[in-house]
Parts: sequence; structure tokens; C-alpha cells
Amino acid sequence: MAKSIWKDDATAKELISRVSQCQSNQSSIMKISQQNYKSSFDSFEFSHYMSLLRENIKFGDFPNNVRDQALTIAIFKSADEGKLNSGFVSGILKQEEAKYLAKPFKDFCLVTGISVNCLKSRLKIRTELAEISISKGFPKTFKSDYDFGHAEKTYPNINSGSFSWVVVKVSARCFHSGANLALEELNYFLGVINHYLVSGGRRQSFGMTDPISKVRKYPLHYLFNPDGSLATELRWYEPYFSQEGPTYHYDQSFKDACKHFRKLHKTILKSNRYRFFKTVFGRLTDALETNDMQKAFLSLWSLLEKLTFTQKDNYTTTINRTLVLFKDKFIVNQDLELLRQKRNIAIHSGEQFEQSEEYAYMLYSYIRHYIFFILKIMLKVRLDDDIKSLLDLPITSSKIQEYEDALDKQLKQVYLLKELIKFS
Repeated sequence: MAKSIWKDDATAKELISRVSQCQSNQSSIMKISQQNYKSSFDSFEFSHYMSLLRENIKFGDFPNNVRDQALTIAIFKSADEGKLNSGFVSGILKQEEAKYLAKPFKDFCLVTGISVNCLKSRLKIRTELAEISISKGFPKTFKSDYDFGHAEKTYPNINSGSFSWVVVKVSARCFHSGANLALEELNYFLGVINHYLVSGGRRQSFGMTDPISKVRKYPLHYLFNPDGSLATELRWYEPYFSQEGPTYHYDQSFKDACKHFRKLHKTILKSNRYRFFKTVFGRLTDALETNDMQKAFLSLWSLLEKLTFTQKDNYTTTINRTLVLFKDKFIVNQDLELLRQKRNIAIHSGEQFEQSEEYAYMLYSYIRHYIFFILKIMLKVRLDDDIKSLLDLPITSSKIQEYEDALDKQLKQVYLLKELIKFS
């Protein structure tokens, strides 16, 4: 039997039944329709049901825009044929999925910038899925179709001269996927660079707070074809960009950070966990680029949960698994309990808490060490459940000894039972 395209068949059946009830008649005041289709739907509940239905689809690595388009085609085509049910919609979705996956890969170039100035020569960095070029001057290939005035109009106080220009070359099936992939790879690179350059510790600003990151992205991104023509008229805006923020002067430390990236990237590939660490460093980039320190703090706590595999566990498990790495477990436990309390204040009461900058830095100081620790584990342990079991082992010498003694006793009992069974 072919696998269902739905995460939950019963949910899909109920939602599509409700979508069917939204089909509009001639007297409907507000209707949603699509070109090339006869059917239309009342808009009040239709959009809500569609958003829930979209989240119930088990598509592969599809960009959201393509996913939305496929679902729209499936619903309207099914309605036109009078077969608006989960089975028929599922069949069309599978056809759209196969059609998308059959598309050939094309090269795309994301053109943006990073806040590094006085670059001496062009830098080239390779990730697993992209080639990143960084240069002082704007690349001539893309100059004719680039709107230099748009960023200045949107961000009137920006100093474009303090940014170096970046071209991220990727291959993808469509421009949506190309832009998403290029930004993911760039975020991964910048996450590692800032992880190297930002040492952690403590910081308390007066007035406007700068982002934690030393190097951050330009606020506007364009996608080009390799020949220099625009791949789309769409622009991608940087959601975490702050006009108040540092510019990094190119120096030996930045060169060393690039060397560090190349070395760390090779180690990550050896761990066969590239997707995991791309997510980790991408989230780190997002957290460090904002100048809203409470948002940075909450993003970093979420990142700690990912690193400790505790997204669905309680905070005690998150803290206990973090403690494994650090020697002074009493102080670290006190710090993490304090950070947990601040996290709860921000989430449950919605209140701003004081000293969010200090706490964001404190949390980052633990995370930056823990990333290396998890990488070392992943080089030796492959399965997530085995990593969780490892992190849940006793963390004091006396408890470890008790655990070893108990295991030794159990092993002796197993050997004895095997002997008795053999001779019986």
C-alpha cells in the first residue's frame, strides 16, 4: 500500500470535508477563486482550513510557496471535478510533488552583503551546498539589474560602504528554493564565524543595544541568474536587521575565523550531521543578529533545547543534560535555573524582564561550548536516542561508580543465567 501523503488521514478527511462546505454560490459576498478554475469558496473559513491542511501534508523539502501552490491546485481541481475528498486531493498532491521533483536543477546567485569592511581581496568559501564569494566591490555581473537605491530608501541611515558584497551560488529547482537554500547556507557560515569571533562573557549597554553578532547580513537580498539577469522581481528582506549595529574591520581574526570555518565544516561533514548543525548555526545567526535582547535570549534558549534534544521534555531535563559538560555544576545549575525563570517570565506573562542583555550573553556563553561538545559526541554516537541516553547518565563520580557497580552486578547475573541454562 502506498504511503499516505497526510500526516494524519482523519484530520485531512475532516478538513477537506469542511473545505467542501465552503464552496460558494452565486449569492456569496466574499469569494476566493483561482484563474483557470470554475469553483470558488467563501473566504471566511476557507483560508483557515487551508492553512491547517497545508501543515498536514508530508511533502519533502519543498519551499512554502510551492507547497501552497500545489495545495491550491489540488483543492480547486478536485472541486471542479466534483471529487473534493481526501483521496482525490491526495492523488493530485502526489502528482504535483512528482512534477516538482522532476524539474532540473538550475544555478542561482543570491546577492547581498555582510558587515565587514576594508577587505583586501576576494574570499571564497565552500559549504556543502553553496559557494560563497565575498568582495569589497560590487560584482560587475549583477550591476545592471541591481537596485542600489532601494535599501537606502528603506533604511535611510544605513551606510552601505561599511558592508562587503556577497554572492551565494546554489543549485535548486526553482527560485523560491534557491533563495531559501542560499540564505540557509549563508546563515550557517555566519553562525560559525560569529561563534568564533564572539567570546561570550558579560555585556551591559547603555542606550540602544547593539546586536551580539560581530558580522551580520545586509538587510536586502536579490536573486539572480548566473548571467546577471534577475531570477525574480521578488526581494528578500532581513527580518532581524538592526540599523544600530557594529561593522567589523577585516583583520587577522576574521581570516582565522574563515580558517576555523573550513576546519569545523570538514568535522561536521564527518559526523554526518550537516543538516543538524546547519540548523544550529542558522538559529545562532538569527539570535545574534537582533538588537532585541529578549528575543535573542528566547531564541538562544530554544537553541539550547535543540542541542540537548529536549524540545518535548521539561526544563529539568534541559538543565541536567547541559550540566554534563561543565565542572562547577553547582554554579552552572544556579545560572541555568535563573535563566529558566527569566524564560518563563517572558513566555508566560509576556512581560519584558530587566537585564535581558546580560542573560542573553550568559546563555550564549554556555551554548558556545556545548556546540563543540555535541559535535564530539556525534562523531562517536550516531542515533539520537543513544545520544539522549548518554546525556542522561550520572554526572558525578560517586553516582557513576554506583551506576558501574549496578551494571557489573547485572552482567554477572546474566552470565550466571546463561551458564545455568546451558547446563540444565
